[in-house]
Amino acid sequence: MDRISRSNGLDGFHHARQSLRVVERLEKDGKGLNLTEEVRQGILLHSKGQVDVRQSFGMNRPPTLEAWVVRISDSIAYLNHDLDDAIRAGFLTSGEIPPLVTERLGTTHGERIGRLVEDVVACSWGTGTIAMGESAMEAVEALRETLYRKVYASRRVLAEEPKVEHVLRTLFDELLSNPDKAAGLDRIEPDPVVRALDFLSGMTDRYALQLFDEIAKPSPWPA
Repeated sequence: MDRISRSNGLDGFHHARQSLRVVERLEKDGKGLNLTEEVRQGILLHSKGQVDVRQSFGMNRPPTLEAWVVRISDSIAYLNHDLDDAIRAGFLTSGEIPPLVTERLGTTHGERIGRLVEDVVACSWGTGTIAMGESAMEAVEALRETLYRKVYASRRVLAEEPKVEHVLRTLFDELLSNPDKAAGLDRIEPDPVVRALDFLSGMTDRYALQLFDEIAKPSPWPA
């Protein structure tokens, strides 16, 4: 999405900025939602980028405790959901989860989430800040390292990137050529490039693949 944006004269794409744009600019037919600054900052600053969880505590902290809670919650959620997805997809087995993770956080999705949330609450209570204990942090970092090695940076995943880019560029070009496919957004966003990006970024994976299939599938031979 970022490459598509820049190649069309825009200054790039970031999912957190786009999320804030959705609620401020696109919701309610362009009227936006009446959000507090705490909610806005939570949306905008929830992502820590490609750094480990420990490093994220040393980064510029979000300006509100609410936004900091969202950032920590995002790390807890995506690591645990990605672990479940990776096991279902066959990228790793439950036996490959580091013992440090299962010993300290548990063996099920619910146990891991529960213990991490309890740890953050216990370590943050009465301190005026948001923190995670060293024991839990070590387990989280072990989980993150395993996911990067076995999933995120695996050849199998990297081999899919050109296919994903092809799908997204095909859909983007289709939305530019046939703006009626993004019906409704034309009342909110006059720029066809931005409008196409808005529509494309709001697609689910299933809908994007379904639309791509409709566009790319050859027409049947006449009877």
